[in-house]
This record gives sequence, C-alpha cells and structure tokens, in this order.
Amino acid sequence: MQKIGSSTNTADANGEFTDGDPQTQIPCTWVMAAWLNTLQRELVHLCEEAGITIDPNDDTQVYQAIAALLNTSVEGMVKTVNEQEPDEHGNVKLGTAADADIQTSKDDVTAGRVLVNGGALALRTVLAGAGRAITDFDGLPANSVSFGYSDATHSPGFTGSVLDFSGSSGRYNAQIATQYNGSGNRIAFRTHNGDAAGVWNPWFELFHTGHLQTAAETGAMPYFGTALNVDLNTLGAYSAAGVHYQPSNAGATTANHYPIAEAGSLVITPSAYGCQQEYTTFGDGVKFVRGLAGPWNGVNGPWNDWKEIPTLAVADARYQGKSQASLAKNGWRKTADGYIEQWGFISRTADSTHITFPIAFPHECLNIQLTLDWNGSFHDQNVYVQTPATTGFNYIAGSGEVRAYFRAIGH
Repeated sequence: MQKIGSSTNTADANGEFTDGDPQTQIPCTWVMAAWLNTLQRELVHLCEEAGITIDPNDDTQVYQAIAALLNTSVEGMVKTVNEQEPDEHGNVKLGTAADADIQTSKDDVTAGRVLVNGGALALRTVLAGAGRAITDFDGLPANSVSFGYSDATHSPGFTGSVLDFSGSSGRYNAQIATQYNGSGNRIAFRTHNGDAAGVWNPWFELFHTGHLQTAAETGAMPYFGTALNVDLNTLGAYSAAGVHYQPSNAGATTANHYPIAEAGSLVITPSAYGCQQEYTTFGDGVKFVRGLAGPWNGVNGPWNDWKEIPTLAVADARYQGKSQASLAKNGWRKTADGYIEQWGFISRTADSTHITFPIAFPHECLNIQLTLDWNGSFHDQNVYVQTPATTGFNYIAGSGEVRAYFRAIGH
C-alpha cells in the first residue's frame, strides 16, 4: 500500500491530499496512476483471494469477496442454525460451540461473540446493532462489523455499515464503509499506516457509475451546463473558472461585453489578478482573448480590451469572393497575420471631406496615413485625419490640398 505522496510531489508534507491554494501558488494534489493502481491491486487481490473472477460489469464483487472471506474465517467453528434440532420450548441450540461465544439474540452486542443473523452464521464480533451509534471508528475491535452507525468520530462522512479487517498485532488494519440508505451508493475505505502509534490514513472514496466524481473533487476545470445570461465583465473571480457557452447570437451583446455579436464558447482560466477569458465563435472559430488590467475588484473588472487572435486556419467569409482588379487605386487585402490593409485616392470637396473605406473593418481601425498628391498649386495647411472609424474618416484639407493618397491598417 502507498500514500498519495509516494507517486506525486503535489501532496502535503505528510504525503496526504491537499485542496491547494491558487493565491499562494500551492497546487492541488494530482491523483496519479501509480496510486490508483495500488488501490486497484488491493481490491483485485481481495477478490482473487476469495476465488472470484474479476467481472467489469459487476460492481458488487468487493462485497462478495468480503462476504466469502468472512464466511470462510468462521467456517467450522459452529454448526448453522438449520442443522440444529429445537428443544421442547422451540429454542435452537448451536451445537458444540460454547454458549458464551454465541450471540444470544440479534441485539446481543457482547464483545467477542459470534453473530447469528436469520439462521446463518455471519461475523465474529458485533460492535453495534441497528439503531445504535458508533462513537469512534478508531476504536473498532479487530475484525468487527457495525450496522447503522451515524455521526461517529473518524467516520467517512456518511451513514451506513463498516467492516474492520485486522493485520498482525492489531496493526496494518483496513476498514471499508458502505452507505446505509443507498443514496449515491457510496463506498469508502481507509488503511492503517502500521506504526506503533496506531495512526489511520485518511478515508478514500470509490467512485463508480452510480456515484460519479465531480470536476471539483478531481481538481478539473468544471463545465457550466447553463447558457450564459450575465455580463462577461462579472466573471473574473477564480470561482468563475471553467467552460461556459452562449448558444445565441442575440445573447452575445455589447452590453454584456462580448467581443463579437456571435454565439460561441467562453473558457475562463485562473491568471494574474484573477482570471482571463477566451471567447471562440461557433461559425468561423474566431478567437478573442482578454485579461484583467489590475486586481479583481470583486464586481466587474478592471478588464483590458478584447484582442482577436490572428489565424490563417480560419477563412473569413466576409472577405472571400471579392475582386481586387476592379478596385484600381482603391482596394484592400487581408495580410498573412490576419490584419486588413486598405488604400485609396482622395479628392477634396470641402474643408472636411468624408472618405469611406473600400470595406469596413470588422473590429477596429488601427492606423491611417495620408500623402498629398501635388497638383502645382499652393498648399496652405497640413492635411490630417479626423474622427477615424471602422467605416472611414474625414479628410481635413485646405483649398490647395485637392488630392491625396491614404493607407489604413485594421482588423
């Protein structure tokens, strides 16, 4: 048998599990294959010792093995009730066994007596019968059984039955507990570490098709199965980390601080100051990312702006099927790194002339440059850009600055 600390360096100083603490950079304990394998071998060995062939479709084989081994341990001690003849009062004698060693009734809890339940021999020692509580699991007698315990010290945390198996000199013990009411069908076990002080290892729970482990219990990032209906600015705490989804274009609004009005998935991961966000659209698979600009304020930020991740693998249908040959001096192209470059020739009509780009930038115009086309007349002022937007800008020029070239970059 091994503790979790034998197979991973994410255990605590005692080689035991820890929940971790992201704020102090303490990782949660990773459950490694080596540790799971030693638990599996222990249980498989238990079944094989009972002569049971492992069946992946039978979730009761550990119980069968325990029942078989316990029955073998007391076989031959006394005859079963069915083999005895009742006396004149209808009472059944239990053969050659000493009366002091046999349970006198189903409620007899005298230590060291053999339990007779429903006419069949069960276990050597009875700690408690139905309706009575165990006070401390650490004090269970060797090779004992208890039914209906509740709120006992050092219990696995649920009400049910427990079996105790002793090793040599009362050390190297093991205990297996099963849930009494069947809610969740829980099973837990723990082992004794074998030292002279008699210290028990922690309880470990077995998970199966009837009782699945949650993402939080495994340390995995959770999936939130409810569609997003909140402002994304409010999802900055560590508790928001996980996979979210937005199934509707109408739900991806600027009011809720989406990077684009399109359905998609949102992955939130722990990062500096709290969490960071990655949004992926469902259609073209366009990705946007952002992180907190400072410590999480507990309400709505502060967030940096969304940034689109350029990609060559995603073909944007908004820019496909357009002929560039017919655009002459006015045109556009999508660069290899995902940006859009546009250019054109300006003719002044007034001191402020609105210029419309050949196409609108989907998200942001990053830069506009102007170059005058000299026509031999006097230039009485410098030309400049006013109110740049995703669709165009205003060309501010005097009467002498009639024509100019522009170049714009955006995404």
